[in-house]
Amino acid sequence: MKYIIKRIQESDYGCEERPDNYKTTVVLTLRSEIGEEIEMGSP
Repeated sequence: MKYIIKRIQESDYGCEERPDNYKTTVVLTLRSEIGEEIEMGSP
């Protein structure tokens, strides 16, 4: 099944500095061919 990426949202919203070992994470919103939407996190 194919998915379309609807949104890529960075999960960090603060204005504070990130630690040196911080790994950016995102939340993906995907839509399938049949219109089903899912959200998944990605490191």
